[in-house]
Amino acid sequence: MTEIAKFFGGCIALAMLPQSAFACACCAERGERFLYKSELGHWELSEMAAVRAASPAQLFVSACDLECVSGISNPLYEYGVEVAVSEAGVDFDLSDEAGRFRGTLSFDLPAEYTYFGVDPEPGKSEGEPLLFTEIRFKGDVYGSGDFAGTKAVEAELIYSGFGNMCIGPGNFANWSLNVVGDGNEYRLFGALE
Repeated sequence: MTEIAKFFGGCIALAMLPQSAFACACCAERGERFLYKSELGHWELSEMAAVRAASPAQLFVSACDLECVSGISNPLYEYGVEVAVSEAGVDFDLSDEAGRFRGTLSFDLPAEYTYFGVDPEPGKSEGEPLLFTEIRFKGDVYGSGDFAGTKAVEAELIYSGFGNMCIGPGNFANWSLNVVGDGNEYRLFGALE
């Protein structure tokens, strides 16, 4: 039997299996809740790179407005943003309303990440639940331009959204970068598409 015949025979056998036999590797159950750490690999990076940041990136401000933001010279409420994901990390190129470059934040990706998911409506009885999910990375961020500092600062990068048990670009609808430490305290966030 040729390799091609074996391949097509295998495909026919898979097609004859009941749908439930292989459709639910990523399915979630009612009341699902998980939190685990895993090594960051090429697959997760490719899934993250498949989504694009939608401008604008917003600067989180509390009741004390821009006065409570530290670590950004001349902070703005919104920035144009372009995000590039590579094995080395995630770069956020930020610009002002007129398109002028304001700086880059380069986040070093750690060797592992945390994946969190929860059924937000555990009492609902029908259908597969749509989980709220977060993929979280803790690492160092380096800034330039308005975000320049003298050294790396601790940060947490979070991609979040709704989806199933598996990590995929469809699960990521939002991002946030929380920078805290060494005189810095700010959070940038935005949508993903």
